[in-house]
Amino acid sequence: MKIVKTAIWLWIVPVALMAAVIALPAWSYLTEFDNSSFVPGNPDHWSISVVHYRLNPTSAGANIHDQGTTSVATVIQNSFATWTSVANVGISVSRDADDTLTSPTTSENLIAFACNGSNCDFNTDGTLAITITNTNNADVITNANIFFNQTQSFTTVHGNANTFQDLQTVATHEIGHFFGMDHTGVVAGMMFPIAPTLQTQISDDDVAGITSIYPTTSDGGTPHCPPGTARISGHVTLNSAAVFGAHIFAEPVSAPGFGGPIRKSPIGTLSLPDGTYQIACMPPGSYVVVAEPLDGPVSDSDVSWAGSGGVFTSKSAVQTNFTTRWH
Repeated sequence: MKIVKTAIWLWIVPVALMAAVIALPAWSYLTEFDNSSFVPGNPDHWSISVVHYRLNPTSAGANIHDQGTTSVATVIQNSFATWTSVANVGISVSRDADDTLTSPTTSENLIAFACNGSNCDFNTDGTLAITITNTNNADVITNANIFFNQTQSFTTVHGNANTFQDLQTVATHEIGHFFGMDHTGVVAGMMFPIAPTLQTQISDDDVAGITSIYPTTSDGGTPHCPPGTARISGHVTLNSAAVFGAHIFAEPVSAPGFGGPIRKSPIGTLSLPDGTYQIACMPPGSYVVVAEPLDGPVSDSDVSWAGSGGVFTSKSAVQTNFTTRWH
C-alpha cells in the first residue's frame, strides 16, 4: 500500500515579522514516519545508497528570473550536495536523463518547475514548493517528486534573493523532505517551515536529523547514530500525566557543534504519547534542555504527528496546555 505525504514551504515572511520570529525560542528536528507502522528509530528512508532523479529544466522558463551563469540543474545539484556531503551521511544521488513531465509520477523521482494534477494544490497561502513522497509499509521511500510553484518567481543568483525567491534555499529545504526530514521549529534550521530570504547552509539540527536516518556507521542505538555522538532522554509529565508532542530541545552551552559550514543551533525532538523523548545524534558537550508547547510560530499543522493521516491518529493534536520549562 502506498502512502502519500505532502510537505510544503510557505512564503517568506516580512522583515519585521522575521525579526520577531528569530527572537523566539528555538525547537527541534523531526523525521517523517508512517502512521501505519510507527517504530521509534525507524523513520521514512531510502533503502538504497544512490537515489536517481530526473529534472525537467524546460519547465523553469517562466518562473526563473535573472538566471545569470548558474543553471537550474547546477542549483539542484548543489542543493543535494548540501545534504549528501555531510560527514557520516551514507546516501548520494545521481541525475538521470531529463524529462518533460509536470505531473506527479510514481515511475521516477521527478523535479519540475511547474505542476499539474490533483496533487498540485498550490494554495493561496504563499506555498513555494511541494514534495510528494511515496512509502511502502516498511517505512521505505519508494518514490519522491519535487514541484516548484509556477506562480512564484525564483532566481539562481543569490544577490537577487531580496527581489525573487532564492532557488537554492527553497530547493535545499525540499530536498530535506525528499530524504525523509519533516519540518523543524528551529529558526536556524533549513527545515524550518517559513522560508528565509537566503540560507543555503544547514544547521546542527538538520545534521542530527539526516545522520540519524543515513549513518555510514552506527553506534548500535536507536535511532542509529554515528559513533561518538551524544544522546539525551527523559520523560515529560504535567500533573503526573504524560505530555504528548512537547518540543524538547537541547540548547548548547559548551557544545562545539558539528563545525565546518554547519550553522550552530539547538537540537531536539517531540515527546511521544507516553511522554518519553530522546534527542539523538548530537555533538558531545553541555546543554540546557527545554520543554515548551508547539504553539507558534510553528504549530501542530506544520508537523505530521497527530490527527487524520498523522503518525499518531489517536491523537487529535499535540498538547500545548503547559508552559516552558528549563532543566
